[in-house]
Amino acid sequence: MTVRDPAREQVTASSDAAFRRLPPLLGLGAAIAIPCATLLLLLPLWQLIDSVRLIFFVPAVIAVGWLAGEVPGVIAALFAGAMANRFGLSPGRGFDTSLSGLVSTAFFGALGSLLAIGASRLRSRVAESRVLAREVARRLALEEAARVAERAEEERFRTLVEALPQLVFTAGPDGTLDFHNRKLLEYSGFKSEELTGVGWTRLLHPDDLPVASDGRRQILESGQPRAFELRLRRLDGIYRWFLVSVVPLRGLDGGVVKWFGTCTDIQAQKEAVQAQGEAVHARDVFLSIASHELRTPLTAAQLQIQSAQRQYRRDWPEGSNSSLAARLDSTAASVERLGVLVNALLDVSHVASGKLVTCRDSLDLSELVPQWAERLSDAARRGGSELGLDVERGVSIVGDELRLEQVLTNLLSNAIKYGEGRPIAVRLRRLGQRALLSVVDQGIGISPEDQVRIFDRFERAVSARHYSGLGLGLWIARQIVQASGGVLRVASAVGKGSTFTVDLPLEREASLPAGKGLVGGGPH
Repeated sequence: MTVRDPAREQVTASSDAAFRRLPPLLGLGAAIAIPCATLLLLLPLWQLIDSVRLIFFVPAVIAVGWLAGEVPGVIAALFAGAMANRFGLSPGRGFDTSLSGLVSTAFFGALGSLLAIGASRLRSRVAESRVLAREVARRLALEEAARVAERAEEERFRTLVEALPQLVFTAGPDGTLDFHNRKLLEYSGFKSEELTGVGWTRLLHPDDLPVASDGRRQILESGQPRAFELRLRRLDGIYRWFLVSVVPLRGLDGGVVKWFGTCTDIQAQKEAVQAQGEAVHARDVFLSIASHELRTPLTAAQLQIQSAQRQYRRDWPEGSNSSLAARLDSTAASVERLGVLVNALLDVSHVASGKLVTCRDSLDLSELVPQWAERLSDAARRGGSELGLDVERGVSIVGDELRLEQVLTNLLSNAIKYGEGRPIAVRLRRLGQRALLSVVDQGIGISPEDQVRIFDRFERAVSARHYSGLGLGLWIARQIVQASGGVLRVASAVGKGSTFTVDLPLEREASLPAGKGLVGGGPH
């Protein structure tokens, strides 16, 4: 894959500059050659003025200009002209002051000066040309090395891509696909040229085309990586799920120069999730059927036990057969406990079917909370806990009375179970447009890592060996609260007790009475 290389561009620019400097050198050579040719062409004129012997001074003048530079060359040309006049034009007669002699001398001096200057500059340009030639050769070598390194890098990239287990593709900055690894071509059965342009859409499931097109547009607009799930057509026509991930490759200027994409087969994960969903659905159906089927004999058992208890009280009014009474009470408690478990399983099926909360009635919590708490007062006393109420007046909501009573019952039952016989408080407050119902105990508390987990199905914060239960109570309570438009949260620390708070929206029509007071307020 090709990425813009600033170093290579610099080499190319320098080479171009070097070649652009060659024409001036050629012009300088022409500047020297032309005077020499002119001298030769004017030779007949010199002969007419008896100056042909001056030409023998030309090589000396050029040599001085080449070796010593411009100024010495000009001086040498002028001196050579004078010497040629003295010893060349009029040998033995002294300096020739005739018109033809002076013209020949001046012409020779000027032409010699030009030749000397040209020779000096030619030498400088030749030296520069040698340096330039070496620089051009070096830069051409660097450019060739860069091309070789680029080809090697591309080969390493292709080798790496072919070794990947995923289907791999690359695209230009505009999103046009320009490379597909062998695995992608083998999977699809297409040739590389068949997937260019919009040909890649032939791989996609028809239902996934809008998702893919929208995702491609967002990637090109944002320049950010993105991943989405698509179904790709296999060679045999079967579609499999893939996680398609696309990331940008950026140049030194931060711009996107290439898009790199991988397609990871997630068909097995999809099938596992589907199988898990089917298993959960089958479990929920089983729980619903089982709980409904169990309730009939359970109700009959409860009626039989209650009848036996009434019969016992009639036959032994003085309670003389205490062992029989104890067994009847124990059996009644076990059947009641079984009824609670069956109802919990039935609630699980209700949650799955979305039928957990069926009523939306106006409820005065200030009146209902004390009644709900009263029904667990005996259980609290048996557990050694004192139950206190702190309820604000005029707190009304809209909800399902039986389900919200179930929530408070669950929270109080847990407080009695884990409260270690210490006082328990039930508080109802109005905060803005929210009703806050809290159950506070001083028991064993809950560790921070368990405070989220306890609201999941079949999860418990303590060992089942020490405390009974299915681990469904808090999960069902949270489902009821959420279905009522509220939130159930916990604040706790190990050894310092727990506070469970039900946060519900107030009824819109409810208004706070002029007199604000409390219902209860003491031990209950």
